Amino acid sequence: MTAGARDTVTTAEPTPYPAAGTRPARVAFVSDSVWPFNTGGKERRLYEITRRLVAAGVEVHVYTMKWWPGPRTLVLDGVHLHAVGRQHSLYQGERRSIRQALMFGVATIRLLGARFDVLDVDHMPYFPLFTARVVCSLRRRRLVATWHEVWGAAGWRQYLGRLAPFGTLIERWAARLPDEIVSVSAQTSDRLVRELGVRVPVHTIVPGVSLSEVAAQPAAEPRVDVLFAGRLLANKNVDLLLRAVALLQPQRPGIRCRIVGAGPELPRLTALRDELGLAGAVEFSGFVPDDEIYGVMKSASVLALPSVREGFGCVVVEANACGVPVVTVDHPDNAARHLVANGRNGYLAAVDAHDLARGLAAALDAAPHLNPRSAAEHAGHLRDWDEVTAAVHDTLVQHLPRQRSHAR
Repeated sequence: MTAGARDTVTTAEPTPYPAAGTRPARVAFVSDSVWPFNTGGKERRLYEITRRLVAAGVEVHVYTMKWWPGPRTLVLDGVHLHAVGRQHSLYQGERRSIRQALMFGVATIRLLGARFDVLDVDHMPYFPLFTARVVCSLRRRRLVATWHEVWGAAGWRQYLGRLAPFGTLIERWAARLPDEIVSVSAQTSDRLVRELGVRVPVHTIVPGVSLSEVAAQPAAEPRVDVLFAGRLLANKNVDLLLRAVALLQPQRPGIRCRIVGAGPELPRLTALRDELGLAGAVEFSGFVPDDEIYGVMKSASVLALPSVREGFGCVVVEANACGVPVVTVDHPDNAARHLVANGRNGYLAAVDAHDLARGLAAALDAAPHLNPRSAAEHAGHLRDWDEVTAAVHDTLVQHLPRQRSHAR
């Protein structure tokens, strides 16, 4: 791993703070998108970690947009959710809304009146980090950023075109604001140091899986051959999957593909499905509830992740935990490619419909003989959320003063 980044995942349980003469550690998180109002990888990660921190004796506050009706503060699973501003749409067309990012960044100044010992800010959409830096400097509190992915100059060129230098500058500047960074993958840690010039400590703490929930959910019916689960965004490349299924259909006329998720790409993808003559083979089923998603994964022979940009790839380890192999693409911005070993827990394919079709065919043929869960466990990719939370707890809390009775 690049110098400056280090792996802090441990197997210890989170340590509750003693009650005598102290109060619980008070940890604040900032994220514009939170579970259960939004169901993505980063939202699920924050939800799983924060509710376990509460169980470990930590007082947890999450500052976000007002996703719910009624009062500005809501308590879910012991976690205090605070609305710092009204809800704005996360997307403008197929792209993240710059207006939303700016508005939420400005609204984060409300944390000047909040009480916390340490502040952890989601790096996306960048602008809240600038406000949080001001807040933490004035309040003399430690600022930690959770970093999911690095876009770099190439990523911004693809996303913003001629405005790419603006995005590149904001990303590099934002990366230098925290006192420490928690990164969700070794690839992101390496790129933070190598491309963005980060010099503060970078802790690599990968996301986990709720293994108890995996065990509790039976396989759903009907079974399908290929499953995609995620947001329907341009970088997820679901159109490539549709074209690959169309290429497989002549040899596998009964092939069934299920696409779970929603997003701005849905109308275009639905039209492409119909154009390719796949209306009877491909089903768009929207989002699936938590208590059903692992059953849906177990119903599939193969999970496809054709995404060209993933900070980690939670769905890969979730599918492997369900015993399902994964086919993903070998793209430099797709960190999920590091989770897949050809012929063990899945297959890698080029960003090409024909090669993706070949990978899917290989996985479908090999699926009965593979043991993807065992392979993922052997590679160290399967970690329960309890273990992940222990590492986050240590990173955020262990250096706090023991006596915090008068902290404001």
